[in-house]
Amino acid sequence: MNIVIAGAGIAGLSAAEAARKANPGCEVVLFSRERQRPYFRPRLPQVVSGEAAPDGIYVHPEEWYRQPGLEFRLGESLVEVNTESRFVRGSLGSRLTYDRLLIATGAVPFLPDAAGKFTLPGVFPLRTLLDASDLHHAAKVAKTAVLLGSGLLGLEVGHALTRLGLTVHVLEMSSRVLPFQTTPASSARLQKLLEAKSFVFHLEAEAERAEGAERLERVVLKSGAGINCDLMAVSAGVTAVTELASALGLKTERGIVVDQYMETTSPGVYAAGDCAQTPDRRGGMWAISRAEGLVAGRNAVSDDPASRVPYEPVAPSAVLKVAGIDLTSVGNIDPEGKLPFAEFDGENVYRKVVTSPAGQLVGFTVLGGREGVAELTRATGKKTLAPEVLEDLKGPGFDFKRLDALASWRPGERHPVPDAPGRDSGRPWQEPQARAPVPERLYPFTGRSPWPRREPVLDPEEGGSGSEGRLSEPGGMPFLTERKVAQDPEEGRPAPRSDDGLGHTVFPVLSSVNRYQH
Repeated sequence: MNIVIAGAGIAGLSAAEAARKANPGCEVVLFSRERQRPYFRPRLPQVVSGEAAPDGIYVHPEEWYRQPGLEFRLGESLVEVNTESRFVRGSLGSRLTYDRLLIATGAVPFLPDAAGKFTLPGVFPLRTLLDASDLHHAAKVAKTAVLLGSGLLGLEVGHALTRLGLTVHVLEMSSRVLPFQTTPASSARLQKLLEAKSFVFHLEAEAERAEGAERLERVVLKSGAGINCDLMAVSAGVTAVTELASALGLKTERGIVVDQYMETTSPGVYAAGDCAQTPDRRGGMWAISRAEGLVAGRNAVSDDPASRVPYEPVAPSAVLKVAGIDLTSVGNIDPEGKLPFAEFDGENVYRKVVTSPAGQLVGFTVLGGREGVAELTRATGKKTLAPEVLEDLKGPGFDFKRLDALASWRPGERHPVPDAPGRDSGRPWQEPQARAPVPERLYPFTGRSPWPRREPVLDPEEGGSGSEGRLSEPGGMPFLTERKVAQDPEEGRPAPRSDDGLGHTVFPVLSSVNRYQH
């Protein structure tokens, strides 16, 4: 069985792992538009600060991608899909047949404006390893930054910039910091802690445009106020990449609609990750994307429908990684206070534990420590909290070991979906009812980000142009070193080419799969 996976983020990579484990005889081809091997996206802020080198955050060593039955098409995207004959064509000319297609095209940074008002040099989206390295280099010679968005990744990027000596102005459309992971009380406390670390917050504020003669010099807000700055980092959420799915006639809403087996409205086509729409989907959640990929990959190689496994929605989990600040948020923390909850607001610790009306522990948030976090995490979605336990959680000195001894939640036929906005948390997850008509042929498909591509600035001492040479900084930290892979005459692999239209020099990773048709 041949599986083609479009996208090699954590969802696509996890799908490949699960497919190979469930069916060791299958052959998997991963298409990745990026030039680098899959990496831990949550660690990008460490690359921005310089704490981690780019080649130190890869998920697997290069040898992993050389295992039999796995091929990694680095720097290549799909430009043609024929669902009748079941073949795909890549941007570098490869033509492969497939039995199952899995779409894991991910997401791109949300654009605050599509009219080109934020395209000056000095405006940086943060989604890829190249984005992080670009931002690191720009920050080395900057003093003031504007951060668009106060989500988890944004605040960690902001903290990385403050560690490089910058003052960071945060623009947040909401009335509080981290609106999805905090309550009003914990958000106010968190804001004070961050302000002590060179953060300046502008709440209920929106950027109108970027100004500057040749590069960014000032960000103007819709209120008319302006902030003088040297760079702007954009981390205001993501938008699912559904262009491929739409061209194939698949049903899309906020993302690609899938059933509980991660199959789309076209039989044999699966989707996972930030591009897929599931009840617990919130863009950019690493754990959710990995869980979806594992289910999609396993089911894609299954010939027996009865052997497929359903995807169980994952309670969103967030941990803010800022030195000296401990914030953990899991599941539905119900900021509006509509559900039963226990709140403890101590001198150094804030805690809120939320249950459903029936007593199921559905979420919690803790700011200022780690006490009880492990026990609460194990209990979320699995334990029933009696009223007296919920009352005891309102005070200090609670023995969290009591949670392990509590009765387990028995949902019966109801399927709880923690933190699923717009859904009844007890309603079963239904399959899409209609199968979309599938066109015979799709082309072209670019899947490109709406952000203009920035060519990397190379160290002049290294020489070279395009993607040759080595990106580095005065401190000696190398960035995105390219390794040229020689053609393997026995495998008959094509020589490296640079015709993918993205300015990339691509070096395909060799594997045992040899199904090219030229």
